[in-house]
Amino acid sequence: MAIALDEEQKRRRTGNRSLHVNALAGDLPDQCLRAPPAMHISATIPLVASPAFAKEVAFIHDEAHLTNEDIAAATGAAPSTARAWVALTRVPSGERARRVAELSALVERLLRVMDPEYIPVWMNKPIPALDDEKPLGLVARGEYRRVAEVVSALEEPVAA
Repeated sequence: MAIALDEEQKRRRTGNRSLHVNALAGDLPDQCLRAPPAMHISATIPLVASPAFAKEVAFIHDEAHLTNEDIAAATGAAPSTARAWVALTRVPSGERARRVAELSALVERLLRVMDPEYIPVWMNKPIPALDDEKPLGLVARGEYRRVAEVVSALEEPVAA
């Protein structure tokens, strides 16, 4: 399923980025924007809205049976926003896109070790190995790695 954007939506989505770049550059000519060879410039580039992130949300919703409310809680979005992501009418960006990517990575791994219908239960219940914290809450706070370590333990074969 592809997200089709009309011209107005495209203009709105790219227009803000163009204005931001022009404001930073001060509408200077290209030669003024180049750094001297000995100078290194670095910047953190925020994740740009991509339909792929919305497709990941739909995957999380459909395959792992997480509700719009679960997805919203894990990403810091409103349930209505998560619903729009699942419907592929809006796309997450920035920190919310990062949380979607982390949640999707966890779901992919959990699907290999537990029944998909149990994933929402596991994600919403206090887990002793996580100091009785809920995995969704940890993902929301950016503590993906703590949850991933517990999932990693679930993935290891049990000795007979």
